[in-house]
Amino acid sequence: MKKDIDNRPRSDCFHFRGEVPCIKKKVCWECNEFEEIPKRALVIKFGAAGDALRTTPILSRLRRDGFKDITWICDEASREVLSFAKNIDKLVVFGTDALLKVAVEKYDAVFSFDKNLSAAALAVVAKSEDKRGFGATESGKLFEFNEESLYALKLGIDNNLKFKLNIKSVPELIFEMAGYKYNGEEYEFELKSKIRRKKNVVALNIGVGKRWPTKSWPDDCWVKLAVLLKKSGFKPVFVGGEAERSLLSNYSARAEVEFLPPSELHIFAEALAAAGTVVTCDSLALHIALAVKTRVIGLFCSTCSNEIEWFNRGEALISKKGPCYDSHCCNWPDCMRSISPESVLKKIMKS
Repeated sequence: MKKDIDNRPRSDCFHFRGEVPCIKKKVCWECNEFEEIPKRALVIKFGAAGDALRTTPILSRLRRDGFKDITWICDEASREVLSFAKNIDKLVVFGTDALLKVAVEKYDAVFSFDKNLSAAALAVVAKSEDKRGFGATESGKLFEFNEESLYALKLGIDNNLKFKLNIKSVPELIFEMAGYKYNGEEYEFELKSKIRRKKNVVALNIGVGKRWPTKSWPDDCWVKLAVLLKKSGFKPVFVGGEAERSLLSNYSARAEVEFLPPSELHIFAEALAAAGTVVTCDSLALHIALAVKTRVIGLFCSTCSNEIEWFNRGEALISKKGPCYDSHCCNWPDCMRSISPESVLKKIMKS
């Protein structure tokens, strides 16, 4: 008996899902809204949440280049922050699901922005004739897929280039690796609630994460800044993550100001969006504040402020000792103490 091919499911349609009806709520053989599979992009970026967030400007550029289906493979550390990016169609955490997905599916382009060897290896096995960014050799070494990614690769092996010569921000580097010109595209981080900003509120983010404790500003500096702000008519509020729970109440009591208890990411982000200014070391809070368009004053020593895209609403105060990119150092906290609370207050007063 001859099969009626017109009555078969259309897995070659963009809207087709298979396990459930598609968004059109029609069966394939009665639908006149067939749409071909569009250009598909695979973005691979692991790492800290802040590092992932500052990669998201590439998404709007990919959309403009015709990529209607964008898959992003991340790790658990960056999953939550990336869930706020509107232009990620499929967010997949690295693991068995990601490996199987990459083994089967084909992409029009792969954008591999991470120097993690597992991420780079994933880019190598991904099915695509167009790969940009980093890959891994058979001996487990990094290499660049395209000439435009060579500079970014050199930054990791040349300290003089990274700490003294480079003036390119990370978003600019990401765009360069992808073969595009960076035109100030913003981070993608969408809050569901509309936040009313209070200009006199200054959010003091004391957290820096576990990997780089040398990024942190000494406790006495934070407390003194809060006291100075209060005397100057501002409303300082200490904020931080779960790792700073005990420190938040301690600093708050010493300075006699309020603090926000560790909260879900969207509540933390809303607090930064409601502030007139955010003071923070190099951390996720810095990138979220930039994403929600709050003015930021960043305190830097061990890492490079040149790699931050400030979007004309932030600036860095840099220790005379930095940058050193040292996560453990006998000069800490003296190196960070060289940034005085008075100098931070002066910057806030000018903003």
